[in-house]
Amino acid sequence: MPDPHEPWHGPPPGLLQPAATPPRRPMRRGVLLAIIGSLVLVIALVVVLSVTSARRAEQRAAEEATASALAAEAAAQARADAAIAPVQGYLHALADGDAETALSFLTLTAGPSVLMTDEVLAASNAVAPITEIEVAPVVPEAALGTVDVRASYLLGDEQVEITLRVVGPASAEDTAEWEIVGGYGSLYIGDPLVAAGALVNGVPVTDMEVEVFLGAYELSVSDPMFTLGGTTVTTVSQDYDAADFDADVVLSDAGLATFRTLVGEAVGTCIASTTLAAGCGIDLPGTIQGTTVTEGTISRTLSAEAQATLDSLEADIDAYDPRIVSGEPIGTVHVEFDCSEDGQAGRCELIAGSAGHLGAPAVDFGADVPEVRWD
Repeated sequence: MPDPHEPWHGPPPGLLQPAATPPRRPMRRGVLLAIIGSLVLVIALVVVLSVTSARRAEQRAAEEATASALAAEAAAQARADAAIAPVQGYLHALADGDAETALSFLTLTAGPSVLMTDEVLAASNAVAPITEIEVAPVVPEAALGTVDVRASYLLGDEQVEITLRVVGPASAEDTAEWEIVGGYGSLYIGDPLVAAGALVNGVPVTDMEVEVFLGAYELSVSDPMFTLGGTTVTTVSQDYDAADFDADVVLSDAGLATFRTLVGEAVGTCIASTTLAAGCGIDLPGTIQGTTVTEGTISRTLSAEAQATLDSLEADIDAYDPRIVSGEPIGTVHVEFDCSEDGQAGRCELIAGSAGHLGAPAVDFGADVPEVRWD
């Protein structure tokens, strides 16, 4: 209650006074700053997360690109290794005498020849072994399609540098196998050697030219009547080499002895004949310049010079067919016979004519039964 003695300054008595509104308290500065700071922190976290995510994406992309590049590089290196593998395998197969494996690396236009065998390779390595094989790597980026592969090896004592061409996959997706194009050579034998029974590394050869592996080759002949003069060993050391033998067919000692025996027997038969037809190119006609020759009365004798020639008869072989062996002309034959002319008879002597001269004998050793003929 107000003091009745004090003046009243409030609202008139009996009226209600409204309740006083509590004053608004201002927000504290620290709280506001905390809220703002939280918002900034959230925004910063979002930005950091975004940047981190982007960096991780970039890193993943870089890692994937690196992995892809490494994979491509590894694939290229694998192709490069695969490209030289046939050359390595081929040369080592030759060195090991393994014809079947060696053939597996080649692309032959026809089947393997009679000289592409283990037997021939074994003989080749006995003459000049293949050793010290080295194959140079190829640039991975170039290991597509056709590649030249460089290699080296020793063939006996000969150092060989060789480039072999291989073909394989044309693209990174191609799965074709690598193979050597070529990789072999040939030997020229020739008709005369074939006729004499040519053997190459012990194997009979009937063709004038034969495909062979890289290696060494030795020529011989199977017919005991013949042997070889000159160089009988040759090598094929390079791709597509065409080698031959600088060798000639000659009579062996056995062949010459057989030749002389056959000719001597033929001459003996002819000289001993008393008939007009003696053979050996010394047949007499029945009439010589009006004089009649009496059959069965003919006597033939070799001159001393002819006998000496016959005893040491030399022989040559035909340039085209060595089985045809010819001797030198033998010489004079003294011929006597009973004769008659104009009713008078007597003993006559041949003065001139082919019947009094033994020519050059020839023997065909290619015949089933060699016989002597007279040229």
